Amino acid sequence: MTQRPSSRFRNAAVENWGLKLLSFCIALALYSFVHSAPELRKTITTGADIRRNEVERLVRDRPVLLTAPSKARATPPTVDVRFICDSAVAGALKSLQDEQVVPRAEVRSPSPSGAELVTVDVSLSGCRAMVNPPGVVVRW
Repeated sequence: MTQRPSSRFRNAAVENWGLKLLSFCIALALYSFVHSAPELRKTITTGADIRRNEVERLVRDRPVLLTAPSKARATPPTVDVRFICDSAVAGALKSLQDEQVVPRAEVRSPSPSGAELVTVDVSLSGCRAMVNPPGVVVRW
């Protein structure tokens, strides 16, 4: 005995009614989750300062070593040096004696007399050195 097409459709529509309702609820929840996601992804811009662990040390009034003619004089004759070092070399920086800091200025002019503004350099491995004032006037 064969069933009519309309009765087959009606039986398919009411058969497993609970599972069909459950699948509809899951589909509705999934739809709302997917379409509400853009509101969850709002962009927020903030500012942040990221600093490494650094150690600073100031060495004051160090005389400038001149590589210039013998009667050369620097103005000012002394400079201050600020070292900024990574924490890895902090122990070496603390044990550094002031006398070991030697700021250097090199005159490159070949003339037998004159004056020149020269940059003062200080180097220490693993550190940045900031010299104040950064240059001196050398007269010879």
